[in-house]
Amino acid sequence: MWTIWKSRNDMVFNDKLVGFPAVMVHNMLALLNYWKPLVKTKNLQHLEEVLGKAKEHLGRQCGDIAYNGKR
Repeated sequence: MWTIWKSRNDMVFNDKLVGFPAVMVHNMLALLNYWKPLVKTKNLQHLEEVLGKAKEHLGRQCGDIAYNGKR
């Protein structure tokens, strides 16, 4: 949710549009990864699995665009 709100603020206040929808997903994954140290130990494995699956799916959907900026 925070990623969507930040993207909305960038659009409204900075006239900055997201070029690819995958960018928002990538930003969300980066934010989750950033906050990972605060996750309780019992939930960490689940979070790692979710992050891994999401990154894998994003890579399949977007190929090199999502990670390398190449087309």
